[in-house]
Amino acid sequence: MGMHVITKDSVILLILLPCAMLLFSSIVNPTIYGYIANHFPSGVSGHLGGTATSLASLGSFVGLAVGSTALAITGGYTASMNVLAVVIVIAGCASNCIKEPGLKQADVTAKVLESTTP
Repeated sequence: MGMHVITKDSVILLILLPCAMLLFSSIVNPTIYGYIANHFPSGVSGHLGGTATSLASLGSFVGLAVGSTALAITGGYTASMNVLAVVIVIAGCASNCIKEPGLKQADVTAKVLESTTP
């Protein structure tokens, strides 16, 4: 195992990878916020959007730290790719547990009933 050193060739990656991460998060975030706004009551949509953003930032930081540590320790990409695979499987299982709530429709129905009651 040798020491990994940042060379002139790898400096461009240190610039392009965070830029790519910002680009793709700017594409995904409006979709997430639109889904939250359409399917959850207005009272909790801000909290859910903030929680989603915080979890995404934390996951990006921890994933980068664990993956780069595995890469530095092993000297190869196998361990880093295994970490990525485990995270993808966990995220897939977690996303299957998320159910669309019927709260937004119930919230709208309750407001209509309140406005029509004399």
